[in-house]
Amino acid sequence: NPPSEKEGMIDLTQCARVIIAEHVDLLALQEVDVNTQRTGGEYGNAHLSRFPIKDTFRYELPLGTSGEQRSIGHLLSLFKTDEGEITPSSCGCGRAC
Repeated sequence: NPPSEKEGMIDLTQCARVIIAEHVDLLALQEVDVNTQRTGGEYGNAHLSRFPIKDTFRYELPLGTSGEQRSIGHLLSLFKTDEGEITPSSCGCGRAC
């Protein structure tokens, strides 16, 4: 869960402090709100990377009985290390990946 001082409030400044202090290379965020107070708007997944993102893919899933569109997001990024290049992949489901 994201750091916060008040219940139900997300402190973006504190989130940034943790990311910087931990020297995060790749950060996956789930259910990121856009223009909503949890009563409307949209939400989805996001990835933040210190390294180049090679490619991203989004696949729409068949519409379920809920009527809410779901998708799968797939991210390929490239990490260069002393040992060579590493290409991790990350996958996530969301309303709008």
